[in-house]
Parts: sequence; structure tokens; C-alpha cells
Amino acid sequence: MGSLYEDTTSALLKPMMRDLFVNGLTPERQGLIGRWVIKTTLLSVIRDALSKRADYEVERNALFEMNERETVPDGFSVRLARFLADDDPTNRPAESLRGSLQGMKQIRWFGYPALGNLAIEVVSGDVDSALDFIERTDNDDRFVRVWPTSLGTIDYAPLTLLTKADLDAMRIEMFGHSPGNGFFRYFFAPDN
Repeated sequence: MGSLYEDTTSALLKPMMRDLFVNGLTPERQGLIGRWVIKTTLLSVIRDALSKRADYEVERNALFEMNERETVPDGFSVRLARFLADDDPTNRPAESLRGSLQGMKQIRWFGYPALGNLAIEVVSGDVDSALDFIERTDNDDRFVRVWPTSLGTIDYAPLTLLTKADLDAMRIEMFGHSPGNGFFRYFFAPDN
């Protein structure tokens, strides 16, 4: 997995983690970032499911498909944002997602982890629920979508920085309450 994901993506992600703008993200580069985020997330979800003795067949199959085809299965969304890591939450009020989630189709899991000065939004569900989420939130200019990729070259240059309070507000909006802190730990399968 190192050569397939890590070697191809680290040069793109490291500047973002240091709060630097990255110009010229071709669809191929967007795809590399999206695949890395989804691979890392799937591994985390599988690890969490194993510890809880929960079912992870969907995630395992998605990871196998990614490794075999070197692409991402349908039903995922990945966006990136600038993150102000050392922000005092009392500095300003938190802002949730821009776009109404009222009546949104149920997704399988989601996450808002942060790596240095890079905040990541990752969502998984069936194709309809992922597309529904994308349509409802795509006008949020604080994020840059890397998966599904755009048809053209984009720049990673959101002007607004997200804070911990913003990420917590987004988690609460998606989950109903704040599920805690950690790296790639905000993923929850719906109760069946």
C-alpha cells in the first residue's frame, strides 16, 4: 500500500498540512488525494469495527476493490479545508456546514479529522446518498472537493480557515452530538 498510496500522495498533502496553497491539482492529483483519504479512512473504520466486533464487509470489499482497480468505488465524497489548529474556540462562533441537510438521505459514515493545518471531510454511503450530500453542500467555499474529482485542474486555496469549533459543529450537525476527538475516529454506521 505504501507505493500505491503513500508515495504518490505525500508531496501533495504535506504542503496543505503546513497551511500552504497548492496550485494545479489535476484530476489525477485530486484522485490520488481522494484515494489516500478513503484508504486511510477505510483502514480506520475496519480497525474500529474489529475492536467492536461489528460488521465491516462493505469497507473491506471497498478496500479490496481500490487495491485491485487502483480507483475508488462509488459512494464516497472527500473535501479539504484549511484548519486553524491552535484556535481558541471562544474567538468566534462556530459555523456548521453551508447547505441544508434537512431530509438528507442516510449516509453510512462520515468524518472530520484534521492533520496539522489540513481539515478533511470524508463521507461514505450508497451512490444516491453520497450524491445527495454532495449536492446539498457543494457551494461551501471553505472546502475544495477532491473526490469525486473535477473535470479540470483546481487549486487548493480556500480563504476561510476552519476551527475546532467549526469541525465540532459539523460533526454535531451530521451525527446529532459531538462524537469526540481523534484522528479518523468520527465514523458511525447507522443503526439497523
